Amino acid sequence: SGRKALILLTDGGDYGSDETLANAIQAAQQADVIVYVIMIADRANFMPGDSEMHKLAGETGGRVIDVGSNEQKLRAAFDQIGTELRSQYMIGYVPTNTAMDGKYRKLEVKAKNQQHRIQARKGYYAPKP
Repeated sequence: SGRKALILLTDGGDYGSDETLANAIQAAQQADVIVYVIMIADRANFMPGDSEMHKLAGETGGRVIDVGSNEQKLRAAFDQIGTELRSQYMIGYVPTNTAMDGKYRKLEVKAKNQQHRIQARKGYYAPKP
């Protein structure tokens, strides 16, 4: 119970995963986990895995922070994540679709004031009976 976050330190490369990105996103969403990805490789150019890491973080309400191999940026990344986790708000709503079918439901959260930044998951899995 309570808020959960997963911090993934990676270079973004996949070196033989047994699971797909879609399965990882689904598992994180079903566990109500926010995924923060800290990219730790020297990355002069686009590296394989960039878009996957952005998708994983974005779909769970987290984000990607690129620190390269800079120790100060790594410390700052953890500080940013800590600040974000301490300054979150939880909102709720009653869905019009009340089916308890375990299916994925898309969500979109927008702020009336465009100066506010919204960082939220893209949807949720309905409960199963």
